[in-house]
Amino acid sequence: FLPNLQEIHVSFCERLQELFDYFPGEVPTSASVVPALRVIKLRNLPRLRRLCSQEESWGCLEHVEVISCNLLRNLPISANDALGVKEVRGETHWWNNLTWDDNTTRETLQPRFIAADGNIPTGSLGMSCYQSSNTIEEAFPISSLPESQAEELL
Repeated sequence: FLPNLQEIHVSFCERLQELFDYFPGEVPTSASVVPALRVIKLRNLPRLRRLCSQEESWGCLEHVEVISCNLLRNLPISANDALGVKEVRGETHWWNNLTWDDNTTRETLQPRFIAADGNIPTGSLGMSCYQSSNTIEEAFPISSLPESQAEELL
C-alpha cells in the first residue's frame, strides 16, 4: 500500500508483467494500492499486461502516458474517475486495442487522448487540422470538386 505515491515513471523493464503485484488482503478492499497517484508514465515495457492485480480504480490520475507497452489492455480508470483525467498519451494502435468496463469511460477519455505517433484513433470525434496548408484552397482544392459545387464556391 503506497498512500503517498503521486508520480511514477517506469521504462525499459523488459521482464515486467505487472506493475503492482500484491496478494488479496494486502490492500483494504475499499482502497487503491496508490490512492494519491496523479501521473503515470510507462515506456518500453514489452511484457507489461496489468497495472495492478485487483480490479481497482485510481481516482486521482490526471496524466497517463503509455508508449511501447502493447500488451497492456486496460487502465484502472472508472467512468466517474475519467472526468478528472486531463491527458492520456499513447500510440494509436494501443489506444484502439484497450478494453473498457463501459463505453462511458472511453467516451469521456477520447477527447483527452493524444496520439504519440501522430495517427488519429479509430472512433474519434471531431476534425483534424493540418498546418501544412495555409489556405482552404490548399487543403481542399476547388478543382477536385464537381463542377457545379466549384462554381458555387467561386
